[in-house]
Amino acid sequence: MKTPYDAAIRVRQREVDELRKRIEAERGRLDQIEKRLDAVGAGLARETRLAASDRALNAQAYIDLLRAERGRLLAEKPLVEASLAALRDTAAEAYGALRAIETAATEYRHEAARAIANAEQGMLDDMAATSLLQRSARR
Repeated sequence: MKTPYDAAIRVRQREVDELRKRIEAERGRLDQIEKRLDAVGAGLARETRLAASDRALNAQAYIDLLRAERGRLLAEKPLVEASLAALRDTAAEAYGALRAIETAATEYRHEAARAIANAEQGMLDDMAATSLLQRSARR
């Protein structure tokens, strides 16, 4: 049964789906940052060890480059985490609104079914009363 809430449910469902996609994208970005931080940390340790073992090897420029990348990643990580937290909050609100609208639609359906059942019962009562009156009138 269609309800006046169906359009709102579809809109909210699309919003929740879009937020879910955006959350997945942000989680992917956060995972990439963490993996890259691990790789940069391993690279820094390796290059520092190699530079310490061989004085002829000058890896300072590469180490500086890795440190700069680590700094950039460490600065980006809290921004992505904050964005992810904001998206999760927004998704929770949108999901709550969707559930509220779905509850209203369910209640509308129940009320409509109850009204139909009452009308049918009233019709049956009227038919029974009419039949009783007809039988009484014949006697």
